[in-house]
Amino acid sequence: MYVFGEVLKAQGINGEVKIRIISSFPEHLKNLHKLLLKNDSGLAELHFEKVRIDNQFAIVKFKEIVDRNGAEALKGEFLYITQNELTLLPDDEFYYHDLIGLDAYDQADRFLGKVVDVEEYPANDLVIIRQEDGPEIQVPFVRQFIIRVDLDRKKIVIDPIDGLTKI
Repeated sequence: MYVFGEVLKAQGINGEVKIRIISSFPEHLKNLHKLLLKNDSGLAELHFEKVRIDNQFAIVKFKEIVDRNGAEALKGEFLYITQNELTLLPDDEFYYHDLIGLDAYDQADRFLGKVVDVEEYPANDLVIIRQEDGPEIQVPFVRQFIIRVDLDRKKIVIDPIDGLTKI
């Protein structure tokens, strides 16, 4: 499951909620029919009755929420989608969660470590690689340094910045 949004507040008196969409594809909400909510008994499906999208926010009326009290009970809750509901990406784009756990190699096919995180920054996102016997490597996620990503082989090839790695 993947976080798609967070309920910010109740909206009006009829059970609508305002959701902050935590996705690079807020318009994808139009293609969905439901979101998932984790609760004490597992997962609950919340089905859309009405959806209005405004940039990274949406006003949603769920069929299962009938009044403001029900909507207020959702405040602060995260809403999820499944793997099958993710937007399909072009071949040269990746979900960051798919990069975590990949084996990282340099262009000479020397193992550098494993991708443990991708950190987002305004200038460039960074791929974080944990070396077995050295400090973490931070590699800008740009074509100059990321040579190839092969999800099938669980491998990422980088062109490391001089002095960045211990080999």
